[in-house]
Amino acid sequence: MSTQDRLTRYLLKCGLAPAVFILVIMIEGFLRPHYDWIHHWGSELSLGPFGWIQAMNFVVTGAATIAFAFGLRRVLRPGRGSLSGPLLTGLFGLSLIVAGAFTIDPQPGYAPPGTVAGQETLHGAIHDLNAFPCFAALTAAVLVFSYRFAGERRWGGLAYSVATAMIVLATFVVSGMLFTNALDNGTLPESLHGLVQRITIAAGFGWFSVFAVRSLRMSANVATPR
Repeated sequence: MSTQDRLTRYLLKCGLAPAVFILVIMIEGFLRPHYDWIHHWGSELSLGPFGWIQAMNFVVTGAATIAFAFGLRRVLRPGRGSLSGPLLTGLFGLSLIVAGAFTIDPQPGYAPPGTVAGQETLHGAIHDLNAFPCFAALTAAVLVFSYRFAGERRWGGLAYSVATAMIVLATFVVSGMLFTNALDNGTLPESLHGLVQRITIAAGFGWFSVFAVRSLRMSANVATPR
């Protein structure tokens, strides 16, 4: 195996990082005192004395996803989505870095030591605004690759990708509606927006790691571009 081939495989292995992200956010959600992953956003784990763990989870996963995008570009060209797919994947990775660099403001119902719920900061505003482009890039990337699967007549990959895009889009919208409604009605302790968001993350982030495994298998049969 040439040096270029080894580099490509290393970049593609970075696509497994989203699966690690899911693992970290679930473990932290169970272990963090006074935090309930069913009722709280995943980003709220970036708050408090141990918030750096989730912040780094965002940044490392984002950087790895960008690396994965470069690997995809090397193995997918030419063909459908060989440019737009990796580009959207890279934008998704960049949005994760932004999410880690600009932490969410403390939300009502969960204020770890050193934080005050209700405070509004520039960091928090950037984090909130970043949510839409993050999941929009994720969904668009999945749809672009589903278009490629259709061209290759890979019906299983097509069905899985379209289903993933629909789940991510629907749960992203529903989680936001649940939070807004609960905030307006003072029922945040009973809101299920955290649970629904975990479905969004598991479906979308999980898809990228599944695609990474597929891409690694494909790279073994693709000559390195000269």
